[in-house]
Amino acid sequence: MFREQADTLGISLTVRSYSRTPGMLERRFFEDWLGVPVPNVAMPSAVNPSLTLSELALIRQMAQTRPALVESLYSALIDIPTEDKVQGEAMERYSRAVAAAAVARHRDEWQAWNERLPGGEQLVIPDAPDEIPPRPQELGFSEVQLAAIAAVLGRAATPGFVAGLAWRQGLRPRLGRLKRAVLGT
Repeated sequence: MFREQADTLGISLTVRSYSRTPGMLERRFFEDWLGVPVPNVAMPSAVNPSLTLSELALIRQMAQTRPALVESLYSALIDIPTEDKVQGEAMERYSRAVAAAAVARHRDEWQAWNERLPGGEQLVIPDAPDEIPPRPQELGFSEVQLAAIAAVLGRAATPGFVAGLAWRQGLRPRLGRLKRAVLGT
């Protein structure tokens, strides 16, 4: 719909592809879009850290059973360097098949965007897989990931964690409501 609206309104869109090549986003923004050299500023090495599919599945399960642990679990897992993580091959195959099927269903739209990309930046549009494998029942974790998970679960059983949770989820909100009721704010 966005592309069609832009066409209807006569808006000229500049479309560029994305890659994980280091410095690519900076070059696109500064050099290509602003027309200035990339500033020499030290940037963090991981601007957009990510979780593995197994880590995301674990967090989703944790959110259903113990939502109070989600933030601690996320923080512990996001701090693990990518090279210390296991991606989980079965989950990776499954997610790639699901993504390829979704992209293939919208082949015409992907092709319309491809036509707007400069030469050499066109995206490969996958064919729909013959079948999508069943969603894997197992998750994959390295020793480092398991140690981080165990540490979070260990901290969750300490009196300090339980007290902090009681403060954040029970006492603090009640005191805030009481303050607003007393002060009329």
